[in-house]
Amino acid sequence: MEVRLGPFPLCDTCRERNGGLVATLHRQVHVKVGERESCVDEDLAGLLARVWTVGDTVSACQDSDGHGRAYIVPEPESRERIAALLRSLGLDVDDEDGWLYFRLPRGAPPEPPARSRIDTAGSLPEVLARLSAEVGALRPRLAGATTGLDHARIQEARARLDVGADALEMALRRSVSRLHRPDGTRPPAARLLRAGELVAVMFPVVAAAAWIFDASVAWMAVAAVPGSLLGGWLNGRAADGLDRRFTRARLAAARSTGTDTAPEPDDDAVLQPVGVRLSRLGADLTGLRSTAGTLLVRLLDERGPAAVTGADVMAAADRDSVFNLVLFAEEALAVSAYSLDVWQEASPG
Repeated sequence: MEVRLGPFPLCDTCRERNGGLVATLHRQVHVKVGERESCVDEDLAGLLARVWTVGDTVSACQDSDGHGRAYIVPEPESRERIAALLRSLGLDVDDEDGWLYFRLPRGAPPEPPARSRIDTAGSLPEVLARLSAEVGALRPRLAGATTGLDHARIQEARARLDVGADALEMALRRSVSRLHRPDGTRPPAARLLRAGELVAVMFPVVAAAAWIFDASVAWMAVAAVPGSLLGGWLNGRAADGLDRRFTRARLAAARSTGTDTAPEPDDDAVLQPVGVRLSRLGADLTGLRSTAGTLLVRLLDERGPAAVTGADVMAAADRDSVFNLVLFAEEALAVSAYSLDVWQEASPG
């Protein structure tokens, strides 16, 4: 027999094992911590993800009396640990026959304000450093806000945010590189370095072949092939190592002009409804995506005053690695924000 306590459905997994309960009074979020998983009331999702790290629970409700009084029913052996944890978070806990009652503080510290846009004025490395820092700061915030939320859309939001942050970091490094240009070509110094390394590797290989095979031109030509391949491989490794050393100071200079990044979430942020936290994160993602879009327009404008068409964008992506990476990051941020929106609009956890 199906039991419906309200309009909000449980997920399919929890319906099968909850003794006929299929819907509750409050919106449900499926939380998983270790081997423990269950649909829980939305406002308690972050708190229960923390609680399950110290003990098990039997039941919980975010508003048992219609006036904001929540409760958690712990397993008897976990009651003291869970009560201590709740009190350490600043909650006033009433233990009534093993039921722990408390009120979620509606005045909990808000999430940092949404960052609509970063100033895209200044040199390209400076802008990329600010954008990369802001996007990177969202990673721990998203991880903290979605602790225990084992949903495909949440996983996609995390993964795409990671991709966007990594792409912007790569774009920053490429923009300050001394041995690689954004269009894939090498400056004269890099070409000279490459030629010198090839000669340094090929000469002893060819000379050895000449000594072994009595100055045979054919064998010297054959030996030049593996010598050039070895030289190319060593050149790539050496160039990357030198590039990291050469650009270290330029990276530091670009990052020193960055704005303050978003602060880490406070410990009592777990008391905030997950929907509120993810709404703010979605707004921040959208704002940073807008910044990436503005930067793409700037990069296109720098290529010439002609009208921008789809062909112009594709040509820029093909020829300019920095443009391509920023474009890739902008798309990743868009998908991450969209995934959060879809998850919040879905009714089951």
